[in-house]
Amino acid sequence: MHDLLKQKPLLLSVGVLAVLAVAAAWLQPETSAHPPIPGLPGSTLAGQAVGIDVNIHTKERAEAGVIITADEHNIVSCGNTGTFDVLGLNLENDDFTRFWIYEYTGNEPPFDGRFFISDGELNAVDADTQQAYEDLITRNGRITEFIRGRTYYVMSEVDLKFTCGSGVEKVEVACASTSECLPTEACTTEYGVCNTPPDCRPGQECLEVCYGLCVMDLWGNSEVEGIFEQCDDGNRTDGDGCSEFCIQEVSECGNNVKEFDEECDDGNLFTEDGCNAVCDREDGWSCEGSPSECSVLIPELVGGGSEGDDVTLSVAVKSTGTSNTAVKNQKGITLLRFQARAENGDVVLTRASFSALAGSLVNAFNYTLLVDTNDDGEVETILESGRAAASGRVTFSNLAGGGFDIGEDEEVSFEVRADVASSFASEMLQLQFDVSAENYLAAEGEDALTGIETNGTCDADSCRISVTTLPSMVWNFVSNGSLSVVQDATPVRNRQFLGGALGETAIRLQMLAWHEDIDVTDLQLSVTIPFKSTPIDRLELYREGDPQPFATATIAGCGSDQVPTTVNNEMVRTFCANMDNRQLVVPEDQEIDILVRPRMKSDTAGGTTGNPMKILVQSTAISDNTTGRGAVRARGDISSVALIANDGDANIEGEVFIGTSVAAQNKLIVGPDHVSVLAKISSIINASPDADGSGVPIGLSSIGQFRFSASPNDNANNGLNKVMLSGVIFNVNATNVAINAQSFTFANKADTTTLARCAPLYPNGAPYIDSVISGNFFISCSPLLSSGVDTAINPASNQTFVISANVVDTNISPTNAPSTLQVSLQKFTEIFNAGFSTSASHISWVDRDIASWHFRWIEYPDTVVKSTTYSG
Repeated sequence: MHDLLKQKPLLLSVGVLAVLAVAAAWLQPETSAHPPIPGLPGSTLAGQAVGIDVNIHTKERAEAGVIITADEHNIVSCGNTGTFDVLGLNLENDDFTRFWIYEYTGNEPPFDGRFFISDGELNAVDADTQQAYEDLITRNGRITEFIRGRTYYVMSEVDLKFTCGSGVEKVEVACASTSECLPTEACTTEYGVCNTPPDCRPGQECLEVCYGLCVMDLWGNSEVEGIFEQCDDGNRTDGDGCSEFCIQEVSECGNNVKEFDEECDDGNLFTEDGCNAVCDREDGWSCEGSPSECSVLIPELVGGGSEGDDVTLSVAVKSTGTSNTAVKNQKGITLLRFQARAENGDVVLTRASFSALAGSLVNAFNYTLLVDTNDDGEVETILESGRAAASGRVTFSNLAGGGFDIGEDEEVSFEVRADVASSFASEMLQLQFDVSAENYLAAEGEDALTGIETNGTCDADSCRISVTTLPSMVWNFVSNGSLSVVQDATPVRNRQFLGGALGETAIRLQMLAWHEDIDVTDLQLSVTIPFKSTPIDRLELYREGDPQPFATATIAGCGSDQVPTTVNNEMVRTFCANMDNRQLVVPEDQEIDILVRPRMKSDTAGGTTGNPMKILVQSTAISDNTTGRGAVRARGDISSVALIANDGDANIEGEVFIGTSVAAQNKLIVGPDHVSVLAKISSIINASPDADGSGVPIGLSSIGQFRFSASPNDNANNGLNKVMLSGVIFNVNATNVAINAQSFTFANKADTTTLARCAPLYPNGAPYIDSVISGNFFISCSPLLSSGVDTAINPASNQTFVISANVVDTNISPTNAPSTLQVSLQKFTEIFNAGFSTSASHISWVDRDIASWHFRWIEYPDTVVKSTTYSG
């Protein structure tokens, strides 16, 4: 009995027989049809050598009371919430009854949950064992009360009773023996009588009457009976909607397939069999595989184990994912990860052998075994490196220090890594323990650990090393990575690029690398040149957020490269960026944005105004470093292999993809339209001194003022270029305000005596013919160049212009409704306005030195500029 109270950790498989799963879930409290529990390899614990039963008591039965059977494993739990005392009344002052309890955490192993050790057990052991018990309680914590919803293990020397709400009590026997009746309830025939079939436990007639139902007698008789059947279709066949065991079949949880959001799937919807009705693993169980096999986790009461407990080593392969891709020469890919745990003493791991489950070991070299030495989750310390495949396996047998020490109850992580070869015997590699070898693992405790149990199968009379495997990562090998270059989705405005200055972003490119970092070595950017000359000196390349360019593209940089002179039937000049010193390395699986900004020529260096332009990336599927052809050329940063041209199929095969972010044919990248200028309007703002909400002025007054500013420039050929306004159309909102229609004027605020007349226009653009105007309308101030008004704006300077009118009535509403007067400038930022009118551009200006170039738009972020809002 002393040995039984101190059971070692065991796993009881419940995935072999479905009948056993049902019995374990519902019938187990008073009968046991389980086969014996397999003993630990090499263990001599009493009871384990011949096997002892596991009694899994359901929540429903525990509410009424269940028997904790002596010298057997008992699992109990209660539903709902709340707590109750551990000991019933007849055990509160008991100093002799030996039993102990463990509270599952749901994270076993290890068994780190709380324990309860009875006074009877404490009194029955020697001082050393008592101290060990005290150490265990100190480390794990003491169970002070049962908590509903949690699962408990109970081991006892004598039969006890457990009831939800009352705790553990002595059995009050009211009849001749416990095999004749239940302790506290009369026998009934509610569920029928077992006729002593093999399922039922011999010698427990009364228990069989009450709970020993042979459910197989009811399954498949076309009647839904008892508490066990969910359906009954008259047969014992799976796959027809009602299972062999009369359980309703479902297509998701319970389909024998462990899916992505399931912790387990054991092919049924039972609870309390390890995998519950929503496919979550239940506390106190371990579930592996698909379909899942669930095993009861039996805890160990540390401190009084049998003499001669053998030191053992448990090894489990851990998942690191399903598949990945590597390129030639890639360093340190993780092929397999496993965890090792020593029990009953320290273990030294001295040897491990591996083979290829798929592919070939010669696809890699420099095989290395590493270990996590500080339990931080990072496997960082090399135990042995430089190993090569020999005779179809890789063996680590010369570990640093002669082997790695795994402390008792310590769990340590190991990894096997390798470098990818420069050529492949096949296109994949999946590593496994070399289970075909007799001793593919070797370890030592006080002596050599003999026998290896692999996935439950022992290869010897007893096995002190147990290994559980999972499929490791499948590595697919490619010669090198791939690269895609597309136009970034972030909008880029149409720009007026000023001669002699660095322009804003002309095009945004986005690059993405697959399978390895990609070193972009050459980038060709073509610029349209309708006038056979380009005002661009060079193109500067920036990573988004960086103030300094990482590369520059120039015409001279193309050297002897074969570059296009036409793209998409447009004449172009091509600028080349040579980046042989890793200026642009695109990280694997990361999107990076490249901003292209033009450095414009001044007019003294050949810069021109009014030259339309856009930047293109040609889509021709060529990547040839020998001839210098191909808009984008690159190489693998790890493999050092040059990327090839896109072949247009649906596979990613070490290619350069242009204009597409998936494996598809290249597409031409076309940037936004821009134009060159030698002078430029930089801003337009409200310059009225009156605050919004000021009263509507009466009589001849200023009704709006706007300040135009010009950018600085160094375009000094024939004098600095300046901006000159040649025409402006203003929007006027004169709600309930009457204005003399012939009184609108435009003037430079510095000289209000020189005026230009402005004509009112109906909303449809037709000339206004009445003498008084009100409501919403336009006023056109043009031509201004011949009006005498000074509209010239020198570089880095500004001018304020005034719109005046004669207001004859500040409120003409018959109901005295509010009146509003406001002048605004709209519709002036569109590059393709065909002319100057109410339906086209509302502004016309000239870039002038000794010659003039007319523009009908302004590059400006605001599409509407409003002057003061007057109210009355």
